[in-house]
Amino acid sequence: MERNLAQDEVISKIEGQLIVVACPGSGKTTTLLRRIDHIVHAEGISPEHILMITFTSAAAKEMRTRYERDYEKNGVTFCTIHSLCMAILRKFRGLSNDAILVDASDYLFEMLRFNNKVNDKADFIKTLMTDISVVKNNFLDYKEYQPKCSADKSLFQKMYEGYEAYKEEMGLIDFDDMLTEAYKEMLDNPVCLEWLRNKYRYIQVDEYQDTNYLQRDIVYLLAGENGNLAVVGDDDQSIYGFRGARPDVMLQFKEHYPKAEEIKLSTNYRSSSKIIEHADQLIQKNKKRFSKQFLAFHKSDGVVEEVRCDDRNKELFSVALKIKELIKNGVSPTDIAVLYRTNQQAEAMAGILQDAKIPFMSNEKIKSCYKHWILEDIKSFKRLTENTWQKKDLDRVLNHPQRFLLGNKFLDCGLDMSKMRDVASMINVEWKRNNAYDEITSFFFLLKVLKGKDPSEFLAMMEKAGRYKKYLEEYADFRNENVEDLEWIWDKYKKDAADHNDWSDWGRYIIGYNLKLEEAQNEKNGVMLSTMHCSKGLEWKHVFIIDCVKGVCPHKNAETEEDIEEERRLFYVAMTRAKENLYLYSYKQKGRGGSVRISPFVIEQRL
Repeated sequence: MERNLAQDEVISKIEGQLIVVACPGSGKTTTLLRRIDHIVHAEGISPEHILMITFTSAAAKEMRTRYERDYEKNGVTFCTIHSLCMAILRKFRGLSNDAILVDASDYLFEMLRFNNKVNDKADFIKTLMTDISVVKNNFLDYKEYQPKCSADKSLFQKMYEGYEAYKEEMGLIDFDDMLTEAYKEMLDNPVCLEWLRNKYRYIQVDEYQDTNYLQRDIVYLLAGENGNLAVVGDDDQSIYGFRGARPDVMLQFKEHYPKAEEIKLSTNYRSSSKIIEHADQLIQKNKKRFSKQFLAFHKSDGVVEEVRCDDRNKELFSVALKIKELIKNGVSPTDIAVLYRTNQQAEAMAGILQDAKIPFMSNEKIKSCYKHWILEDIKSFKRLTENTWQKKDLDRVLNHPQRFLLGNKFLDCGLDMSKMRDVASMINVEWKRNNAYDEITSFFFLLKVLKGKDPSEFLAMMEKAGRYKKYLEEYADFRNENVEDLEWIWDKYKKDAADHNDWSDWGRYIIGYNLKLEEAQNEKNGVMLSTMHCSKGLEWKHVFIIDCVKGVCPHKNAETEEDIEEERRLFYVAMTRAKENLYLYSYKQKGRGGSVRISPFVIEQRL
């Protein structure tokens, strides 16, 4: 890649403070590595005094590998902010790696054991840990914080307090504690801070737009007021607000360092001019950003195409057909990517590609639709009809759909209708008592009609007599999820069940399906399936963005102007992964009926 004047400025400016605003595909990694080489060889600085901070281990490893391949192996430090902080704690507190809590899921699962409001406990715990991280890294009050993991604030507080108490009791720290404790050590121990500043005299920070307040303060403290600090990033690619990243950190850099020089890398070496024009048209709708030009090095037009289908199934089938056409015309599957807003959307796309015998891979684990909690509900209902059930089965499905038969008293009755009605008779409010009677009757009627049914009939009865599909709609609304994803899973179950004569036959199919999906994800030469977030830093010739509808892009949880701007930045990142052709797919109708509006971002990117 040929160098431009702006890149040369970045390479030669090594003293004082520097902020580099780098657009997508501008060659910032290459520029940073050249800058390090310049510091060592042109300026005669010892490599041991150079610190290169990235925010993922993979990025740190890649940069180190590239530097050693293209230049030399020397003493330059490539690390994440977490590994730097852990090194501080090892040196000045004698902390060992054994003190790091890698996985607290068993403890957290136990805390959730009897909580019926949480179906997908694994997903809940994953989001819970993100919430805890956001609170600790941005100096927030956990009692006032509105969590993403649950609508129940009190549950979050209970889980937070329990988790912190568990770590203290076990004498452990987590990855967030690495930062807080290292920061305290730097503040409270002058020897520590002096040692760090003497060692790291030239500091570079990559992907600075993804920094949170605590990470910012660590970097500021490390560099001091007059240190040699270069931060590189793109405020238009700040997409990790849900993890606590603050785009204003980058925008406010020059407030903290008024003498800092600002250099913009505005030339994109990746994408066609048409893609650049459309992406720039979109991102200019954001108000809180650096003013910048977005220039295309490649003048070829490429394609930006909008495709609107009748419903989601037709949309995904249309994507698969287009991919098949590209491959037939000589395009390598590895040059194609399908991007989506959330990982839940991957299940349907993976299923359709698998059925179409199109090879695919993923940079995240795609959960099989046959490892979903909906299947566990089906299994529990089946065991209840066969008298092979356990208490956990009754606990699982008694309120699926919501019957308001709450409390262990109902569970303690087992499958004894008269005992359940006795419990219901103790309800003081008449309408609640009458409702409980009705729901108990309907539950036992459902078990009766399900008994002895083949898979297809079983699901049909669950849907009709058991109101199960209605329950999925209500659950999606409660959890703020897209009902289309749940409905696709349910409809696939019905389709597959109809193709198999009995439960054993369907069971063998499920095992085979899961094995094939596992094998498909290990494919090294397939179409890439990725969330928009995980696509950052990657590129493909042909990019498909699916489900470009309101409620997905932007996400339905995006309510404030700040939220919408982050969602727009995320869509911008997805668009700029494409080198030649970009396809924006959407659908008109929901699976359950009703129209769906096209994403406002699709409208905004039009020239």
